[in-house]
Amino acid sequence: MEYGLTEEQKTIKSLARKIAEERILPVRAELDETEEFPWAIMKDLADADMLRVFIPAEYDGLGGGCLELCLIVEEISRVCGAVATCYAVNAAFPVTVISCAMTGHSEVLLTQLLFSGPCQNQLLSECCLIGWLPVPA
Repeated sequence: MEYGLTEEQKTIKSLARKIAEERILPVRAELDETEEFPWAIMKDLADADMLRVFIPAEYDGLGGGCLELCLIVEEISRVCGAVATCYAVNAAFPVTVISCAMTGHSEVLLTQLLFSGPCQNQLLSECCLIGWLPVPA
């Protein structure tokens, strides 16, 4: 049994490292100083399909999973924890919605989002940690 990374995972890791070193490293201090969201970097990650890596193929993703997501976060974190957090948080929502769809809970999640207002992050945490929330009355 092989416990190392697959060739595809090695490619993902290498590409994430390249983006981190070429695009994030030169601007990380500026991003920290200005406290700006890294829109251009997120676009670069999207253009490199890094936002589709962990999405199942049946949802127009590349069919990876949590490990592939973690490999990308790890490589970005080597250069800038703040950008890695932005990437990871942006991954949390589609992963949660897809998990809901795959388990038949998409209506519950969407209803909760409509009624949750500013507590959407808490909703996502609750869905992931303690199970699916009931539909509000």
